[in-house]
Amino acid sequence: MKKTLLILIFLYVNTAISNAQNNEPPQWFRLEAQGEMPAEFNNIISGYNADGSQAETKYHKEENNYIKQLLMSGKILYGDDLTMYLNSVTDVLLANDVNLRKEVKIYALKDETTNAFSTSDGFVFVNCGLLAQCQNEAEVAFVIAHEISHYVLKHGIPQDKTKEKLNVIEDFLKHHVLSREKELEADSLAFERFYKKSSYEHGAIMGVYDVLEFGNLPFDEEHFDRTDVEVANCFQFDNKYFLQNTTPVASTENAVDTFSTHPNLAARRFAMQRLLNLIDTAKPQVADNFLAHRRIARYEVIREQIMNDNYLKAYYNIFVLQKQGDASKYLEVAKVAALYEIATAKNTGNYSLIDINKNNVEGEFQRIVHFFKQITKNECAILSLRTVWQMLETDRKNKYLNLVFNDLIKYLSTSKTLNSLNKFSDYRYGEAIEENTSANVNDNKSKYDKLKANQKVLPQKDFKVENYMLVDLKQNADFISAFNNALLENEKKSAANLIAYLSNKPSININTNSLVVLNPYITKKRESKTLFQTDDITVTYSHSFEKHIKSIAKRCGFDRTFIISCNDKTLPCSYQVLSRLNDYSNSLNTYPSVSFESYDIENVSNKLGTSFINLVNYSKRGSNSRKNKTYKVLHSIISVFDLPALPFSIYQWLFPYQYGTLNFYTYDLDSSRIIYKTSDDFTSENTSDELKQELFHSYSVLNNINKPYGYLGKRLLVLFDCRLSPTGLLGAYSPTQSLFSCSYLFQPSVEYVLGKHWMLGASVQFESLKFQPDDYYNTNNFERQSFLKSTINMLGFGIYGKYYLNGKAPLGYYGKLQADFWTFTANVNHVIGNTIKENDFTFGFRIEFGKTIVVLNSLSIGTGISFGLLTSGYSMMKLFPEEAVPLDYARTSLLTNYIVGVNINVGILTF
Repeated sequence: MKKTLLILIFLYVNTAISNAQNNEPPQWFRLEAQGEMPAEFNNIISGYNADGSQAETKYHKEENNYIKQLLMSGKILYGDDLTMYLNSVTDVLLANDVNLRKEVKIYALKDETTNAFSTSDGFVFVNCGLLAQCQNEAEVAFVIAHEISHYVLKHGIPQDKTKEKLNVIEDFLKHHVLSREKELEADSLAFERFYKKSSYEHGAIMGVYDVLEFGNLPFDEEHFDRTDVEVANCFQFDNKYFLQNTTPVASTENAVDTFSTHPNLAARRFAMQRLLNLIDTAKPQVADNFLAHRRIARYEVIREQIMNDNYLKAYYNIFVLQKQGDASKYLEVAKVAALYEIATAKNTGNYSLIDINKNNVEGEFQRIVHFFKQITKNECAILSLRTVWQMLETDRKNKYLNLVFNDLIKYLSTSKTLNSLNKFSDYRYGEAIEENTSANVNDNKSKYDKLKANQKVLPQKDFKVENYMLVDLKQNADFISAFNNALLENEKKSAANLIAYLSNKPSININTNSLVVLNPYITKKRESKTLFQTDDITVTYSHSFEKHIKSIAKRCGFDRTFIISCNDKTLPCSYQVLSRLNDYSNSLNTYPSVSFESYDIENVSNKLGTSFINLVNYSKRGSNSRKNKTYKVLHSIISVFDLPALPFSIYQWLFPYQYGTLNFYTYDLDSSRIIYKTSDDFTSENTSDELKQELFHSYSVLNNINKPYGYLGKRLLVLFDCRLSPTGLLGAYSPTQSLFSCSYLFQPSVEYVLGKHWMLGASVQFESLKFQPDDYYNTNNFERQSFLKSTINMLGFGIYGKYYLNGKAPLGYYGKLQADFWTFTANVNHVIGNTIKENDFTFGFRIEFGKTIVVLNSLSIGTGISFGLLTSGYSMMKLFPEEAVPLDYARTSLLTNYIVGVNINVGILTF
């Protein structure tokens, strides 16, 4: 009896342990930090060291900045099960070193790569990807001991000044050999000081090198064949979809390490084996709960892979775990997400973004890669539809699953061969078809009764595999209802969008003044070169970018705009919410799909006070060439004789052309959809006005503000223009003039933006001249002497049109055509004392090429060169115009302003 009782107890305990391993953690979906943020992280976010002191060295500042970026991305975990587990392992390693244990700070990191690293402040970060690949706790322990050794040996702190440029191969090799020596030194200290004294099995260390060598591969090797994706007696895929043979996984432990910062694994294995050979007895491995924590790490790695578009690898890892008996609901949902994203990538023509070249894949994983490369986009969509329906049958109210189901139906509805259930066969492939004779029986049924009596879809000659893939599901009334309802819902949305388009009504209506802008940033690079790596440049540009975003979003009606940025000194929301937002944004694709992260994102919008998340980034690419060289050369030549304009000419040469791309995405967390996205290319020359204009356009469209033209919605420009003409160069009709003399003509103007590139303007021009013959010519002519003094007033009225070439009016380079009407009034004072008024008029035409920039959102500054002609004024255009009279002089003076000149203007954008 006692023996039987013991057996029953053993079976009960064994069953409980088995269930604990097969059942997923309660309500598990993602790893998340728990509780309050540790003080050391708050200090780093605020710009200090972990202990609150000031960072003194550049290296320390860069290290702190890197940790801050990890924090702001939400990747660091604290207070969670994995971090607590890693700390318990560290407690075992440092049981006899209490002081060192206080210095070392262990945290898990949400990252799929097989890696761990330490910092000079005693932080040790272990990636989930490494924990997911380890085979036992002893391997995890040695990895932690290795990283602690780096900290103890101060490998993270530069000991001497390394050359900025390693120009010769000897310097390069010396630098990297030093790094390899550090790895071997850390291995040795980790074993001798920490690992050997612990309760972990000594021989388990060697498994760490297997993890490092094969950690980039999936979790395990499991065979994939047609039975894993087909339904027996329903449909079969083409044989070419399935590989007959695969390439075995090759070892890389003996890779040449000459140009590597780490020694090859064979060298590390050999060095460690020498240490192990000195040990007489091996200690048994300590009992642990490693498998449960590795399972969580593997779940997180799968989530990271889906989030990072590694769908094929995620799908295979899910396949491996399910083959090994893991039947958790999370894996089922993750399988839906991976398969759905693969189908969406194929359907939208973006499969090349996620495809993996089979030459770079080894082992059984090749079969998965080959299968999804061969399968058609329709077959992939239906396979995904079948997968999501299996889950919907047990969870009909799940929002994410319903969104995925409807999206797949939407795709099928666009296909002429699959846009209804009547396009799918009711007979299995090769199944015998029963002849229907009811139509020939005279049973007094109506035509309509006879039509409704036979609704089965028979196989057609043009039917493909895809037409047989819903045979079994077409027997399910719930599936038929869900399929048809999704078709109807998608048709209603399409009709609403078409009506909005035809009626020219806005299709976006977010109806809110709240918006969260997540991690806006600027990247700056030169053509054909990588991004600048200087942190100061990145921070400066991005900080200015954030200011532009906040002011312009407010101008467009988003009064409550919250920017979450790495530049912040404090967190604008809880770290948990920040982490979820970052995960959500990282999971979004350039092609339209339902984000996997939307599975449990609903409560985040309540904590933020808005469901709308805005992602903005600006890529700035510099060009070494100078555009519009002909214009700039002419401007410079003329400015030499118009010296006041010379600084403007020099300024135009200082800065190269910049090509910019603004990527603007807005997502609704509640509907898990992109509601607006745009990617605009533009050019500029070291000014931010074009960038501001692009931002304004995007935010105004997002909030349905009908201000399509102008700068920041301002279309009226009041302008004060001054034209400088090199009169000394064009005509030396005055002995007092030098070669570098110039005349001025003032022209107040009003301009209005008519369209994207066009402006219409009107101007008033005026000039006052004084004419006295003796001041100009030595002559004894009595008639000349009779004109003692003449005052000439000139008044002109002009209209013109401007066309902005690359930018949007009123920004960038423009061409201008102007027509003017001029009147002259000369008050001629004779020697006898009486005054005679003389009047005349003329017409003028001018073309101008120039550039306009806007500063401080309202102040415009422009310069350009102009060429023109008058209908009169040529009589004095000779060296000795002895027959000139006041009006002749006035016409000629005006003509010199028309022939060529440099324009400088300042304006105010009013509304």
